[in-house]
Amino acid sequence: MAIAADYIIDYLISRGVKRSYGYPGSLAGFIMDALRKRSSQISNRLLYTEQACGFAAIGDTLVSGAPALCWATSGPGATNLVTPIANAWLDSVPVIFLTANVHTADSREKLGCAALRQNGNQELDIVSIARSITKFAARIDDATKIRETLDLAWEAATSARKGPALIDLPIDVSKSEINDLERSLASRAPLAANASGALSAIDEAIVNAENPVIVAGGGIRSANVKASFIAWLAKTQERKPALKAVTTLRGKDLLATNDPLNMGVIGVWGNEKANEAVKNADLIVAIGSRLANRQLAPFGGALSCKVIRVDIDEAEFARRVTQGEAIDVVADLGDLFGASVAKPPKRVVVSDVGQNMWRVGREFAIESGDRALFSAGLGAMGFSLCAAIGAHYAAPNAEIIAVCGDGGLQMSVEELHFIAANRVPIAVIALNNNALGLIRAFQERNFGGEHFCTTAKSGYASPDWEALAKAYGADYYRFDALTDRVDRSADSAIDGVNDRDAGNRRFNVSSNRVVEEGAGGGSSRAFNGASDRDAYRLSNGASAEVEIRALIDLASRLRKTSASAFIIEAKVKPVYP
Repeated sequence: MAIAADYIIDYLISRGVKRSYGYPGSLAGFIMDALRKRSSQISNRLLYTEQACGFAAIGDTLVSGAPALCWATSGPGATNLVTPIANAWLDSVPVIFLTANVHTADSREKLGCAALRQNGNQELDIVSIARSITKFAARIDDATKIRETLDLAWEAATSARKGPALIDLPIDVSKSEINDLERSLASRAPLAANASGALSAIDEAIVNAENPVIVAGGGIRSANVKASFIAWLAKTQERKPALKAVTTLRGKDLLATNDPLNMGVIGVWGNEKANEAVKNADLIVAIGSRLANRQLAPFGGALSCKVIRVDIDEAEFARRVTQGEAIDVVADLGDLFGASVAKPPKRVVVSDVGQNMWRVGREFAIESGDRALFSAGLGAMGFSLCAAIGAHYAAPNAEIIAVCGDGGLQMSVEELHFIAANRVPIAVIALNNNALGLIRAFQERNFGGEHFCTTAKSGYASPDWEALAKAYGADYYRFDALTDRVDRSADSAIDGVNDRDAGNRRFNVSSNRVVEEGAGGGSSRAFNGASDRDAYRLSNGASAEVEIRALIDLASRLRKTSASAFIIEAKVKPVYP
């Protein structure tokens, strides 16, 4: 005989959940004890806000491909999970969220008064709050319904278009003794009645087109079909040499930047070459991409050519994305291409939100074994550092780099303590323009240079990152004169100084190399010494976009000499787009 909390954790372990993230609360006590007793089977990480725990679980799930658990107590603990739940919903990430709640005898439902706002302390109906941003949300008031609820939650989160599931557990139910109530779920039928036939039809459409372009989206990795998709793409190009491929932001890491097929990322924050390829296409085949508004904005909000969309979510086809012929294929990509096993990443770069996301999406050069993570749909500031923590535990041998703006990093600054105290070897690149740069740029364009709450003179301030790094126990490096605008007319350089400990280390980052001076007895070494500007040149030839690449490559080099967390603060000039 087991109590409900034990049974729930055992169930998740049996489903392959290996890691959990959560913040304590009294009402979650039995959940916490169940995790403690099973620490050899499921590890737990205590980050310092529930939101951070949720983002970490998302980063873990994105990198591992398997659901992670995120748990919290009732009331404010549960509501602090709303943002990561929404993030998981919009980016189709199958995280399992488990919240505690008050004793059922203290709940307002027991009083039979729906208008009553609250009865028990910290009582809140988190299920109603979360229902519109989850695939499944339910409270377990009856311990005999636990197995059925778990099965439904797991099936919802991990099948069809994936997404978060939430289970709310009153404290009296969490300690109830239960029997193993078996329930068999019917096997899910493939959405495509003839997957091979659908793929053959797509192949023929590509061969018959003059300028076909594949749009590869995040749904490809979500369906665990990257390797089989890449194999299909190569085979299809053999039949149609003119075939080109572009990616969405979430699909950025599907293809290496130097792959001849890959034109880059499309959309408002995309590459010119990628957008040009889409503009000139007579056939677009969008696979695992919903062709979101920001992706279509450079084309007037809609394409004009023939578009074939392959998506598991039929609701997406309600959106009109082309003025030309539209063919919609409802299919599970696993049925279409066949599932493939993902290799552990070698390097994971996690972007925050703002100009830093734009620059990582556009400038970070993907190599074999790289992953790039974004809060793409929701755009949640504070995402990168927390998701990077989850990525580390999902792939402990990978190099993890979080790229933030100073505004986004302040939204999760407490997690600098987590990475320093736990010696989590994450490199944090903070692009500091002492402003909320993306909003500031909007104000520049629309309000004649008037600022409000976005600059040092209008109410916003950035802290002393060196002092914060020291307080948290993280290593610190500083660079100056990094522009926050891509200047396509000239190359730019970064000079930086680190005055940490006894050493004085200077780094010069230019458009073609990074040189360390004065380290190791005055030696000078070139970093990643490729030929001139081509070493960091994007497919559209914008050599000034080296800066993010150089900083990421420098972080990679510093990681090889340090097992600790460190911050690279890149001082950004207040240059307006």
